[in-house]
Amino acid sequence: MRLLTNILCLLSVLSLLSCSDTPSKQVSSMQKRLAVVQSGVSTLYERDFDFLVKEYYRIDTTLARKSNISKEMDLLASYLQQFETVRVDMLDEIKYSEQQLSDLKYDIDNNKLSENDISKYLKDEEAAVKRLEAQLDYFRDRFSQQKKVVKNLK
Repeated sequence: MRLLTNILCLLSVLSLLSCSDTPSKQVSSMQKRLAVVQSGVSTLYERDFDFLVKEYYRIDTTLARKSNISKEMDLLASYLQQFETVRVDMLDEIKYSEQQLSDLKYDIDNNKLSENDISKYLKDEEAAVKRLEAQLDYFRDRFSQQKKVVKNLK
């Protein structure tokens, strides 16, 4: 009976371990998420940022900075400037994280790191990916709000 209990416990532990992602799979998942962020930043820049810049100049020249819209225009200009500055940093951080993840995956696959080191590096890269995702979400939200404002001013 005791042997059966030990076997069942061992099988339970093994099944739990097999369900969890391996470090290599975690790296692959983060690499995919980084690719989504990079694509999102590019799309935001090429589509939304470009649209909002054009609309800003159109509204600024046609409505001659009426006082009732000056706050909205100032806010829009602020978001556009902020994104232009942050976008470059985001792209640099994406490139850096891609390289880090590629190196980490190589080291994991070739058993060059201890479990503690793997865990630490995975945690660090997860934090970087989450930060990039949050920045992207922030600008998507702000640009979405500003597009509504701009469309109402037409």
